[in-house]
Amino acid sequence: MASHRPRGCRSGVTLLELLVVLVLLGLAAAVILPSIRFPSRTGEGAPIARARAVAVRRGESVRLTVGETGVWSVVATADTAGVILLAGPGDRPSGPGAARSVVISALGLCMPEGPAAVGTPPWDPARCSPAR
Repeated sequence: MASHRPRGCRSGVTLLELLVVLVLLGLAAAVILPSIRFPSRTGEGAPIARARAVAVRRGESVRLTVGETGVWSVVATADTAGVILLAGPGDRPSGPGAARSVVISALGLCMPEGPAAVGTPPWDPARCSPAR
C-alpha cells in the first residue's frame, strides 16, 4: 500500500529548481570573474601579454616596442601624440626572429614591424612569437 503525504509536504529538489540555481550561479560568475585581477605574469612574454590585454580592452591596435636596454613601452597606433599606455623593464630580445616592435590588433593578433631578416622563421600571430 502506498503511503500518502499531505499536500504541502515534499522532499527533494526538482530538476527545474536545480537548473535555475545553476543558471544563476553561471550568471554571477560571468559578472564577477572579469573584474578579478589575477597576479601579473613576469618574465618572458609578460610585456606581450599585457600589451595584448590593453589592445583587446581598448578595442584598438597598439604597438609594443622594446628598446636596446630592454625597456618596453606600449602606445596606441592611432595616437599621433605617442602617449605611452604601459611601460616597464624587461629582458633584451634575443635570438632569430626577435622583433623589436610588434603591432597587436584589437583581436590580440601580433605582427612584427620592420623588414624580416633572412633566415627568420615564420611568425605566429596567435602566439606573438616566431613559429616553431
